Amino acid sequence: MTTTTKTPALKDCKVGDVLVANWGYSMIIVQFFEIVGRRGSTIFQLRELKRQQISGDPGWNGRVTPRAGDYMDPSPAGLLEARISRKSPDAVRTPGPVSVLARAWNGQPQYFDSAD
Repeated sequence: MTTTTKTPALKDCKVGDVLVANWGYSMIIVQFFEIVGRRGSTIFQLRELKRQQISGDPGWNGRVTPRAGDYMDPSPAGLLEARISRKSPDAVRTPGPVSVLARAWNGQPQYFDSAD
């Protein structure tokens, strides 16, 4: 029997909820972000979370989950402001040189693959 978890709508996300971004071509990169603030209905303040590998080949591939409250950069510089994407209203676009689309996390471990 397969169980599925419904992904919450982005508009319903609140402070403390987690967003996930999966991206890459030959590699699959997974990033988790915690919502630490909101400004209006379109701007989310985020902090990237460290991740914990729960299965697979250590460091190469497998499944990961976020480490709640364990930020990649806890300094003020680590605070990101992301806007709801115009092209994908169910996602926010993170700022920076590697901009990613992050969506509400459904609570399920995410697959990653660092082998190129």
